[in-house]
Amino acid sequence: MRAVIQRVVRASVRKKDAQEEVSSIQHGLLIFIGVHRDDKVPVDVDWMVKKILNLRLYDDKAGGRWKHSVKEMNYEILCISQFTLYANTMKGSKPDFHHSMLGPESFPVYELLIERLGASYDASKIQRGFFGEHMLIDSEMDGPVTITIDSPMRNPASQNGSSSIIE
Repeated sequence: MRAVIQRVVRASVRKKDAQEEVSSIQHGLLIFIGVHRDDKVPVDVDWMVKKILNLRLYDDKAGGRWKHSVKEMNYEILCISQFTLYANTMKGSKPDFHHSMLGPESFPVYELLIERLGASYDASKIQRGFFGEHMLIDSEMDGPVTITIDSPMRNPASQNGSSSIIE
């Protein structure tokens, strides 16, 4: 499982042909989630939820850097499914998505992630995109801060002999 996390002042999403926003947040995290075809459910989901909610991306009031998590700040999360995060572009010009889990299989994984984020934090602070839809996403980044997280089985550090578990 892969997450690309952006710290934002605001973010919103709507379907391509819709005029109004459907999901939006103020201060918080805009998260793009990719599900790998070999992800272990629910192990990877639980690991990712814990990592997202506890990752220290915010400063404290005294100016201390990287001191607080989204949960500690009581901020919101907009989570959008994005199968293109596992694009392979090594050959040719057309991306290959064979590492991404197929839509019918990955939809329940995405739903479980949203459910577990809400259960571990505050469901009213978790917003979502539209699974399998063309979306228009608008955001105002705070920083900029963008962090990429891979669940332990796909973490590049685990492929060179380093520990595969990231705490």
